[in-house]
Amino acid sequence: MHSIKPRIVLSRCFCEAVRYDGNQIYNPFVEKLKKYTQIITVCPEVDSGLPVPRERIFLVKNKDYRLYYRGKDITESLQRFSESFLTDIKDIDGFLLKSKSPSCGVTGAKTYINPDGTGFIGRRQGLFAKNVKERFPYLPIEDEMRLENIYIRFSFLSRIFLYAYYREVKNRNDFLLQYREILELFNKKGLKDFEKKPDIHSLRRILMRNLPESKIKKVCPNFKSCPKLLVFPQELIYTEK
Repeated sequence: MHSIKPRIVLSRCFCEAVRYDGNQIYNPFVEKLKKYTQIITVCPEVDSGLPVPRERIFLVKNKDYRLYYRGKDITESLQRFSESFLTDIKDIDGFLLKSKSPSCGVTGAKTYINPDGTGFIGRRQGLFAKNVKERFPYLPIEDEMRLENIYIRFSFLSRIFLYAYYREVKNRNDFLLQYREILELFNKKGLKDFEKKPDIHSLRRILMRNLPESKIKKVCPNFKSCPKLLVFPQELIYTEK
């Protein structure tokens, strides 16, 4: 079923020069992944009205998390865009967002006390990424830095491709027969429920979370020796530095 391409939302800065400094981001893994996926790009900052290039925006923690651009609170405009975008997209299998971004960062977004970017207090997730996780808690949502970990990458790829295969397959029994081994690895109890009622809700319970690294290592110490567990093109599990 490798001809089937998962539909993912990808931060647009991996495809176009929309970063705050006017540049595009190059990432070897993302470039490979583009060949095997259908992509919907998003840049919450540009899509909510900010220019390219632009001054940095700052993630600020007061009573809640807010975004500031040139001293102005732009949280509401970004939230309106997020609500509209996330409501409109359909049949999505996962998200790959830009790390450390105050909007897209799944992890590592610098957070401050003050709107001018002073008073650093730590690293959190960006506001758009937070909205994504709240809206799609069952989908894989990662950034390119986390995917440098081969075990996180294995889980991410397995999940997006399994969701895509399930959506496109006509016979649920064929899906179950072909992917039983990887589904059981993710969630043995969930697989039993899926066998009784093979609907999307049962599949989401199986694929809700990434596999622990220790569990992957136990059953597959070397990915080349576990071809049945690679439900995605093999070249995607390995990346160049």
